[in-house]
Amino acid sequence: MSGALCQRCKSLHLESLFETRTMELSSVVKMNKELGSYCLATLRQNPDCPFCHLLLQLIENDKTTLNSTNKDLEMMPFGLSIGDSYGTYVGENSRAVRVIPWLYIKPRWPIEYDPDITTDAPTHFLHIQRLVSSKYGPLGDKTCYGLGRRIGRTADLTLLKSWLGLCCSEHPHCTPDTTPGGTPDLVIDVGHQCVVPAPKECRYAALSYVWGDASKQLKLTDETRKRFMSSNSLATAWPDVPTTIRHAMQLCQVLGVSFLWVDALCIHQKPRRGSEDVWGADISKKMQYIYQGAFFTIVAAAGTDCWAGLPAFAGCRGSEQFTANVNGLLLAGFDHDQPHCVKLSKWHSRAWTLQERVLSKRLMIFTDDRVFWECGTAFLEDIHLERDPGLGGHGPVLDAFTNDMMIFEQTQIEGFGGYLNLVQDFTSRQLSFQKDALAAFDGVLSYIGEKLETGFLWGLPTAYFELAILFKMEFYDPNKRRQGFPSWTWAGWNQAIQADTDALTFTQWSDTGFIAVPTIFHDEYQPIAIFLGPKRDNLTDGLETITFELLDGIAEPESLPSTRLALTMDLSVLDQSCHNQVIIASSFVARLCLSQAPVADTPFDFIKTYAIILPNRDSSVVMSRKIGEVSVSTSWRMSQSDFFYFIAIGKEHTQEGATYIHTLMVGITADGMAERIQAVMFLDADWTDARPQHSTMYLV
Repeated sequence: MSGALCQRCKSLHLESLFETRTMELSSVVKMNKELGSYCLATLRQNPDCPFCHLLLQLIENDKTTLNSTNKDLEMMPFGLSIGDSYGTYVGENSRAVRVIPWLYIKPRWPIEYDPDITTDAPTHFLHIQRLVSSKYGPLGDKTCYGLGRRIGRTADLTLLKSWLGLCCSEHPHCTPDTTPGGTPDLVIDVGHQCVVPAPKECRYAALSYVWGDASKQLKLTDETRKRFMSSNSLATAWPDVPTTIRHAMQLCQVLGVSFLWVDALCIHQKPRRGSEDVWGADISKKMQYIYQGAFFTIVAAAGTDCWAGLPAFAGCRGSEQFTANVNGLLLAGFDHDQPHCVKLSKWHSRAWTLQERVLSKRLMIFTDDRVFWECGTAFLEDIHLERDPGLGGHGPVLDAFTNDMMIFEQTQIEGFGGYLNLVQDFTSRQLSFQKDALAAFDGVLSYIGEKLETGFLWGLPTAYFELAILFKMEFYDPNKRRQGFPSWTWAGWNQAIQADTDALTFTQWSDTGFIAVPTIFHDEYQPIAIFLGPKRDNLTDGLETITFELLDGIAEPESLPSTRLALTMDLSVLDQSCHNQVIIASSFVARLCLSQAPVADTPFDFIKTYAIILPNRDSSVVMSRKIGEVSVSTSWRMSQSDFFYFIAIGKEHTQEGATYIHTLMVGITADGMAERIQAVMFLDADWTDARPQHSTMYLV
């Protein structure tokens, strides 16, 4: 829209506000100045003012604000501010930069946000940016860096092709890993429209997407294999080929990539029977190499199933670009939180897609409204022009986006902390089949294992075993227990863990040397005869340190060596034990009481926080002292006795001079085994007052 500005908008002097500035990088002070406030009611009074009209369109189409408040939007004040970001360096060997101004719109009234709508609502705001006056590609005039692009319902395919070409020529670290034996067995030949054996050293794209209803997915099976490997077979079956796969095949043709890998058509799909793995462990492990070796990965983050397609590629972008012409100054608005639309997508919520994302070297991500490029060097998208590569190689808005692909670099630097962040992300996602809890993460573990030189035991790194076993859940609920996995691994729980890396840093632990026994370590899918864990500092002066030992299956609990048994009750005699992975933890164990009444509420009605109480010497709880807390299911707590065991795992010395004992709270099962409940830490003085005894516990 163009036209004359209203008096208020004239007073803003928009032309001067949007002028770029050239400054020395060392002297740049980012501008952040408030210009006033608007509301919908006043904006409607100036229908012919192009700037008022632009603000009105942006606010009325802001789904985050509209769906997350019950306030009267007509009178809600929206603050208008100006800020800026870097655009490009000026001149060769110069430290001067061109600074690009932006306008910000943010609601001023407190908004009652719904966490299901947005995870970052409190920082939500809209942007107005200056557009270039003509069609522009990423390799054009540098004076345009940092400005906005004109976009239509269809993505600029030349732009997408240039992203791929730029990464191939300028980003050596993004080169796919061509591991021998790691290439796919089958790929789709997009030219001949059929499935073919993957040629040696073939260049292929991989597709990462959401299946949805598996019954509507076209699959490679015993019945379809011969047909789909015939030339033009997919073209013949085109109406039955899911839209996302069709669009991915067409995109490959446009980008000059001859082959496409899609799991449904390039892996033989066996019918799943009960808990049977549909692919098998060998395929799950190979996923690492398939995505690492892909020329690039197409991510379908739009919609909820395989029929959603790639909207911007197909000319059906979900929203339009709102623009205004102010005396020849072209302006456009956009949602600053739009990059988070990837994190709010169905695709991002699925557990399998985490490894597909972080293992890929290059990603082209299609959401309902946008197209993003993500690689190990840059993050680009189709609404903003690129910044100078020397300033980060991406548009200013994307500073808000977490580049998950770069988390492996963090893992190599931070070790256990990076691993824990990945596990937190993975466990917060959804699995259709709980048996896939390790298979869907196996590619990530394999990669991390190579970088950190560690093996894994049911998903826990053996090099950091005593830290990994102390994973923390938000609360304990036995209904979240995942069958077929030990309780002492995060894979044994259908629940997100909390990555508190600040409170649990490996370098803060005493005596961090690890005693490795390489001939004993195997992966999760092979029998493990015994696991010898690390020896740490004394947990109680004068007594020996903790040791771990893993038994691969116990036929009868009574066969356990009686000399190692230190439980307060005898093991029951069973014909056959249901436990096939048992850790013998020989450490200090305290018997503490859990309060019968909750001491605090939680965000969940069925979960309450209970006090951990230090009982008197006669084991009574009269006039006893609280030394900790734990959040558990209220119904479960009502069905349990008052006493629980706490196994000391490690001692932490903080920079502030405090010392903590990290423990596992366990409950005793009917057959005398110890099942993990939660990780709990105590002050060293409180732990001493608990009078722990050196004992042996059998963790299942």
